[in-house]
Amino acid sequence: MNRDDWETQMDMEQKQWDALIGRIYETALSPGDWGELLEPMIDWCQQENQDLESMESLLQHLDRAVRSSNHMHSQEDQNHLLNDMTNRLPWPMLMLDDQLHVVKHNSAADRIMASGPLRMADGGALMLSDPTLKQQLQQVVRLQRGRDSQLLHSEQEKLVLLCMPVFRSDAPDDVSRITTVVWVFADRSVAAPSVQSLANLFGISPAEARLLHLLCKVGNLGQSAELLSVSVHTARTQLKSIMGKTGISSQVALVSRAMSHALLATPSLRTHDGREERFMVLPDNRVLSWFEYGCPEGKPLLVMENQAGNMPCHEPHHDWYVSQGLRVLVVVRPGFGISSPCPNGNFVDFAADLRYFCERLNLQSPILAGYCFGGPYALAAAARYPSLFERVGVIGSIVPWQYMQAGQLDPMHNRLLKMVDRDPRLFIALGKLALRGVNRSPEKFFSFFSRVLDDKDASLINDTAVQAITLPQLRQRWFQGARVIIDDYLRVLRPWGFELEDIAIPTLVWHGALDRSVQLEPARLMAQAIPGAEFYVLEDQGRYPVIECWQEFVEALAGSVHQTITQRA
Repeated sequence: MNRDDWETQMDMEQKQWDALIGRIYETALSPGDWGELLEPMIDWCQQENQDLESMESLLQHLDRAVRSSNHMHSQEDQNHLLNDMTNRLPWPMLMLDDQLHVVKHNSAADRIMASGPLRMADGGALMLSDPTLKQQLQQVVRLQRGRDSQLLHSEQEKLVLLCMPVFRSDAPDDVSRITTVVWVFADRSVAAPSVQSLANLFGISPAEARLLHLLCKVGNLGQSAELLSVSVHTARTQLKSIMGKTGISSQVALVSRAMSHALLATPSLRTHDGREERFMVLPDNRVLSWFEYGCPEGKPLLVMENQAGNMPCHEPHHDWYVSQGLRVLVVVRPGFGISSPCPNGNFVDFAADLRYFCERLNLQSPILAGYCFGGPYALAAAARYPSLFERVGVIGSIVPWQYMQAGQLDPMHNRLLKMVDRDPRLFIALGKLALRGVNRSPEKFFSFFSRVLDDKDASLINDTAVQAITLPQLRQRWFQGARVIIDDYLRVLRPWGFELEDIAIPTLVWHGALDRSVQLEPARLMAQAIPGAEFYVLEDQGRYPVIECWQEFVEALAGSVHQTITQRA
């Protein structure tokens, strides 16, 4: 190579390097575009002349970009946290400007402004029925009473306003108008907590809870006994029982404790489909949560979800589960929902959690089901505790990486695997950079991911009707953040910690013929490694068979096999 050619090549490599570094910092500012960084990073890493010094320099730039993105992520999450906290508090909160207009308010304020003494006009002006209170509040928002917090009372409306002047913002939006935050309280005693809440809170019987509820309302044991139509002796016996269960030695202290919980009680966190997220504390003090659908007395089916935690969606199948006599328990994996993260754990560790879960709920011979990244979790439990489970089935499952050859991966996963092979730190750094973008805009992530999918899969994942169901579930599962996705990816890349040959219970493996992420042959190899496993090919399905074929899969797994949409491999 002559000098001119060498200089030309060096100039091209420098421009490529500069473009790559520029893209890294652009991604820090716009994390939703992290997918556009993947290809130039792989192209640069595959160049033969990249030495250790260049690699370390690239990692340093990635580290700086990650720290910058983390700072912005922290600020965004802090704002989200404050907004979430404000909206979940039971007390109405108003943010007012100096003209007594409502700039922002929480959900509790909607209720009081709809039917109470405070109302908001169409233009946002706050209307108060008490003219004296209105005049006092006008003085506060205009700082005519100084910058200290003020308590305003309305004898007419039995209201108390806690008013806190705040620093004016210079931000170029509505927040710059806010001068005062106002909390609205009723000028009366707090309502007594409900019978059910007292029973749940203190672990007392319904009869004891009814007594404690009346003690909170009337404060007198004799009156409470009369209202309950029981003798004072019976009421006194129940009170002693409550004190024994709670460890509280006086009636005054007991009522005080109950009322304090009533004061601080906030609305429960509703999930996307209105289902209660149940949970238990494991022996090592970690939390394991789950959701239930179908028939409470039915055959238990334990379901492990995909990597994002947004599929399968079960509410649309609830009535069908009931008709099939199935009690479907969606066990939320570590780090998702409110289940405690376990970044250094493996699939077998979770199998032990499932064993405790089944024993605690007294589940008899449950069936296991796993989709996508949930597949290894289900298979691990089947391998480790064959006497505990009746059978196991996986659909569209991830497979051990020894079955995955680079040429069988879709382009995106192929690039990711090459990055891991070159230096795992690159994959981790890119993952950290992508987290903020995935968390902020999962729609954009799925749109990017759809580029490497089969046309049918791409159509499904971008379907607004599908997103209307799956995205709310995804956000609920990412309650503790999206970092768990990196943990799951690394867990799959490592040895799984169990042998497929050890699975001794009936096993069903379904896989889509059109799947580009995990192609058919690796799935077939995994099924062949499991003794006696039945392998079915879904000819017209790809990565998302649970959207269209979930009920048929569950029927087959539960023992009523329908082969109308499948072909025996």
